[in-house]
Amino acid sequence: PLVLTVLDRNGNAQTGDGATPPAMLTVKVPKRTVYLGEVFPLTMELMAEGLRQNHLPVPQLLTPGIRFTIFRPNFQQTAMRPANGKLYRVFTFQTGAVAMKSGKLNLTFEVTVTVMDYTQNVFGKQRTINLTSDPIELTVKPLPTAGRPENFSGAVGQFGIDNITLNPPRAKTGDPVEINLRLSGAGSLETISMPQPASWDGFKIHPPTSELDDDNRRVLTSLKRFKQMVIPLRPELTAIPPMEFNYFDPKKQEYISITSPATPLAVNGAAMPPTTGGDPAIIPAAPEKSDERNKLAPLREQPGVLAELPVPLVKRAWFTAVPAMALLAFLIAFAVRQRRDYLQAHPAIARRLNVARVTRVTLKELQDPAVQADAERFLAGVQLVLRENLGRVIDQPAEGITAETLRAEDREWPEEVCAAWDRLHEQDALGRFANAADTLNAQSALADVRLLLDHWK
Repeated sequence: PLVLTVLDRNGNAQTGDGATPPAMLTVKVPKRTVYLGEVFPLTMELMAEGLRQNHLPVPQLLTPGIRFTIFRPNFQQTAMRPANGKLYRVFTFQTGAVAMKSGKLNLTFEVTVTVMDYTQNVFGKQRTINLTSDPIELTVKPLPTAGRPENFSGAVGQFGIDNITLNPPRAKTGDPVEINLRLSGAGSLETISMPQPASWDGFKIHPPTSELDDDNRRVLTSLKRFKQMVIPLRPELTAIPPMEFNYFDPKKQEYISITSPATPLAVNGAAMPPTTGGDPAIIPAAPEKSDERNKLAPLREQPGVLAELPVPLVKRAWFTAVPAMALLAFLIAFAVRQRRDYLQAHPAIARRLNVARVTRVTLKELQDPAVQADAERFLAGVQLVLRENLGRVIDQPAEGITAETLRAEDREWPEEVCAAWDRLHEQDALGRFANAADTLNAQSALADVRLLLDHWK
């Protein structure tokens, strides 16, 4: 009979429905019904086996109308978790999100990771996987129109106005006064503007500035600092008017209006007329002086101190060094190009150099006690060295060497070399499939690796 093996687009043999994936993405949203603009917490868990990325990517939202409260949340790595007969590393991202449109939404997240897949190859194969979470239904309710204040800014949560200070607290008419105001509470303040009084009568105002301070790890609470410059125009002013702020409380399901007390301000000086643009002129213009610059200066009878002539460029060291550096850069580039062309014309030499470099770097890493303490990482490094060097010896790609390939090879090796080879593969099988990491003898394994490398020279 003719046996056909179906491969996927990456060249891997397809497995049945019961195959366990090398990585999974799960998302937890404890609150399934929120109001428009309300902040809600979410937790993303990335479970991966043999993760190969130093900088872990953050899962991204695929659902329009939802945004994170923080662009790149930090992750926490928890203990290994068993699932589907495997042990996965678990990376947890905790953040918050804000619904930007109402209706029923299906929250979906995706992330692309690079892992080592051991399902089709005993040595493992690097594989890039695009993970997508299961959709989570979220109901976003619109804000009620009944009872909505006219100056509602769109804030949803629970907030308060605190720490209103003036700098300076005493001023003359026409002098600027800086108002410092803090707005804080549970919810998002990213798009919220500064609270304003009912009227700025007697003041000239400038546009406020703001700074958002996210001191919460999930950014479920916010603190926003505002600054605004105002100019008092009348001496009878005694305070900055009370600041008003309106928000919607999702717990009480109603609009809340808060007002700060008036902030005392002492003003003296003469009253100034209101202006439509620019600051009041508080300093009288200086009298014009006659321009003395157009008058002719008298002729000098003595030349004074003569300037010293600069050293010619040709005598300066840096002037001659510039073309020398350019020539040196050209020679270096020419040598690099010649070496690259030579290695392209002699692939065997290029492979030998690459295998030597990989072997040198990996063996140095395997000497690290921290790597030796991690059995999975140590055995992966040993298999990488063996696969690269054996592939060079038998003239086969290192990625294509499997256990079947090794059994098919006629190994006419000395007895001690064969014994070292068998010990290394037995140790790799125990560490990978029997989870017997405590039986690893790193120094003995390194001695066997060096014995094989000396034989393959």
